[in-house]
Amino acid sequence: MNYPDIDLNGLAAFDAIRRTGSVTQAALELDLAQSTLSNRLRRLRAQLGDTLFIKTADGMLPTPFAEEIGGQISEALSLIDRGLRSRQRFDPQCEERRFTIIMTDLTEVLLLPLLLEHCKTEAPGLSFTTEALSDHDTEEALKAGAADVAIGFFPGISGGLIQRHVMQSEYACIAARNHPTMGDTISRRQFLAARYAIADAKGTGHRVIEQTLQNEGVSQRIGARVSGFLPLPLIVAASDMIATVPRPLAEMMRETADIKILPHPLDLPKLQVQQFWHERFHQDPGNHWLRGVLGDLYKPIVATYAG
Repeated sequence: MNYPDIDLNGLAAFDAIRRTGSVTQAALELDLAQSTLSNRLRRLRAQLGDTLFIKTADGMLPTPFAEEIGGQISEALSLIDRGLRSRQRFDPQCEERRFTIIMTDLTEVLLLPLLLEHCKTEAPGLSFTTEALSDHDTEEALKAGAADVAIGFFPGISGGLIQRHVMQSEYACIAARNHPTMGDTISRRQFLAARYAIADAKGTGHRVIEQTLQNEGVSQRIGARVSGFLPLPLIVAASDMIATVPRPLAEMMRETADIKILPHPLDLPKLQVQQFWHERFHQDPGNHWLRGVLGDLYKPIVATYAG
């Protein structure tokens, strides 16, 4: 018996005849010409070495062998159908799935609350885990499927991932609103003479900030080093230190921290926020849905902070 020669169409014909007891009804159910269905049954009979059905006045009656395998074939076809249907569509209202998104702390603050609010009604069965990884680890996680999407500033990522531009912004300098020596602007000379609070940017795209400070020879004037950008506005507000942060964070924190935002006196590259995913999952319906939602949710952020 040569099982590789048996195709799903023949098994679907077998299952339809077994359930309906009629070649005519099975052909209607499968939307086939009766002759086409009869040909498929004929091939399956030859491949399995069994008549499978006997035509009687009461319809097509299955042979003992057909009875024996009928339930298993029906169950297998059902599993295949469900698998293919799940591949073809993603219904966020009904899905229960956990997505893992690689984000910087800034992206978490700007985007994650919007995503959770959106899903509260549109996708109540979905949940999310966020991770902060280096450029290299981000590539590996997306390739392995350990993460679904990355969104943020990852300039070290090579061409091995599919990427989509989300927004462009800039860095700003922040200082306490009542800083004793800083007005509404800051000169290069003032900046280089100040004390700094910085975010530990090792392994992230924001390492350009510390690298710039090192190139200017002022890294010894670092008064505070923290693990991310979020504490910097509060630290600056309570001290005479200044900090370099993405402008969206500065704008967002201006209402809660007593800070002022100053145009940055150094020539820093633009902050490019992009979305990344691996081509292995480009056609995955759930991944496609997530990418679209993240892009849509970023639109009001772009309108407010793009530069």
